[in-house]
Amino acid sequence: MLMSCAFATTALANSEVEPSTYDAEKENQLIAEKIQAAVDSIIANPGDKESIAFYKKHNFPKTKMDWVSLSYENGVLRVYGSGNVSLHDKKLITSYSNVIKAIVFEEGITGIFSVNYLPELEYVYLPSTLKTLVRSAFYGDKKLKLVNLPIGIKDISYYTFAYCESLKTIALHDSIKTIYAKAFDGCKSLEKIYIPKDITVFPNGMFRGCKSLTEINIHEGVTSIGEEAFKDCQSITSIKMPNTVTEIGEGAFRNMSSLKEVTISENITEIPEDAFKNCDLLVSVVLPESVNTLGQDSFKDCDNLESIEFKTPNLLSIAKFSFEHCKKMHTMIVHSNVAPKISKIFESENDSKEYYKKVKLYVKPEVFFTFIETPNWNKFLDIRKIEE
Repeated sequence: MLMSCAFATTALANSEVEPSTYDAEKENQLIAEKIQAAVDSIIANPGDKESIAFYKKHNFPKTKMDWVSLSYENGVLRVYGSGNVSLHDKKLITSYSNVIKAIVFEEGITGIFSVNYLPELEYVYLPSTLKTLVRSAFYGDKKLKLVNLPIGIKDISYYTFAYCESLKTIALHDSIKTIYAKAFDGCKSLEKIYIPKDITVFPNGMFRGCKSLTEINIHEGVTSIGEEAFKDCQSITSIKMPNTVTEIGEGAFRNMSSLKEVTISENITEIPEDAFKNCDLLVSVVLPESVNTLGQDSFKDCDNLESIEFKTPNLLSIAKFSFEHCKKMHTMIVHSNVAPKISKIFESENDSKEYYKKVKLYVKPEVFFTFIETPNWNKFLDIRKIEE
């Protein structure tokens, strides 16, 4: 016999939160209510109804499950148990995997494994007792729209929501301390997300392929932005890094086709390979004094990039093809006291001649003749002094 489909909801824990402050608990409560309404609507339609299975302790040594019982009603799977739960054991939901639209995990469950690759799954309700979502928990649930997150969860593991292509929003509590690599990789419908205040690392591929994400809060305290963290985020127009950021990974902002403005941390020393490659709408970039090195292809294919300014007094290196195919570039301003070795910063030797003709190079007056006499820098046909 099925239990009532009413979910346990908790009152807001902090009524003193300022109205302008993001309230993850309230957001999750609203999400839970929407999930409940969806489940009620699904169950209201005529369909199958039965108890699937009952498994006792020690049946699942790999996941350390205690016990679990399941019931199914017309697309809604209800999971009762204690401890950890995995649904992808062959004994459980194999025959139902293609028809489950919603899953309700009841109170008492503390860990969830493998709720992935359910092609029709749209809604998941998680209980307040939940502490752990294991790696790849919802990987590839392409129709998943809504899932609430209990406050007991302390981290978002690797690939947890990767390729949940219908997920538009998710509410992360400030209780979450760590987000692991590719947690939201390929969530192409994700439009907004709040980053908890204690997160210090944006890991590799964190939001890669989140094409609908329109903004992101890189807050004070973040120290690192990993490889391809925002690659293919095609709706974000502005990135502002706080000065706590000391490192960005290769391809971190690659293919951000709507990015128009970027403010780079004053504590970053290197713009790595492919960092801003194919950011079509970037027009002007100012690199702070701390940046002394540009990696290969760092601004390649930035079709509308017109000017680049190096504030550093000690420019060490500009790697080859850093500005390849930046066809609109007309100004380069270099405040360096030295003229580092460069080679093919635009394109191949033949193709680069046009760039050396049209790009105006501005340098400090005291090193004007140094740049004129330095190989490859002396290919610029229009070298001018920066006016103080």
